[in-house]
Amino acid sequence: MTFTILPKIKIHYLMIALIIICSFSGFLGQILLISFTILLHEMGHLFFIILFGGKIKSMTLNIFGGRLDANTSKIKKRWQKILVDMGLSLIHISEPT
Repeated sequence: MTFTILPKIKIHYLMIALIIICSFSGFLGQILLISFTILLHEMGHLFFIILFGGKIKSMTLNIFGGRLDANTSKIKKRWQKILVDMGLSLIHISEPT
């Protein structure tokens, strides 16, 4: 069960419930930071998939991370697959602690 915010971007209902609960308990800033980090990470995968000719079906954000449904059959070279898999994983190194 998801809530569609854009044609290809969906948010799972548990993620929405967690944001609401955290807003009442004083942790809204933290959960929004985590949600934004998940979104950036998935956008990294999305960027490389589009760059190398793949097609995006949908992206779903949930409390455990994100899920990107894509057609990557046009991506043949190993180095391109590695870049798609890495996405923007380096963004996690620059997260504030």
